[in-house]
Amino acid sequence: MTTKTTQYPQTIYATADTWGSDTSYETYESMQNTIASLKDAGGEDWNGIDISDCEKFDFVGMHGEFAIYRQSLRGGEEYFAFTRNDDDEGTFVHENRASGFTAKTLTVAQAAYEIGLPFTHEQAAARVAATPELVAHEATILADWEDDTHYGWVCSADVAEIVDWAKSVERDGDPA
Repeated sequence: MTTKTTQYPQTIYATADTWGSDTSYETYESMQNTIASLKDAGGEDWNGIDISDCEKFDFVGMHGEFAIYRQSLRGGEEYFAFTRNDDDEGTFVHENRASGFTAKTLTVAQAAYEIGLPFTHEQAAARVAATPELVAHEATILADWEDDTHYGWVCSADVAEIVDWAKSVERDGDPA
């Protein structure tokens, strides 16, 4: 059985801005084919293009059906969500969701939260169950807070931050 993770390459390459107005996100092999096609069709001006002209995105992990990729920038990183393009093998769809620049490396859950991907009660419950410090505050943490971002925060925030929040709610009541 193929897992979702094995359906995504370690690196995705984006066509260079100077190659045209449409950006394509591809595997190494697919991008090499794109480059060869551009050289064949483009004449002398295209002979110097190379895969080193492309932007690179490195696989971090999966969040549901989204593959999270990181692009290293000077002094930091940015995270992106991709899905497979089922209509064109070897290519991917950039979900127009990005984390914004960050100076620190994020976990998959933190990157997904920064990108704005959805989280479920089940994902939050799994983190609580797997973290002894959070289990003691499970009822508070997993209450229905009617906030679309709460489960994402539970999945991505530092444990100490969640515990402090839960203790505050348990002591003082609903923070809203």
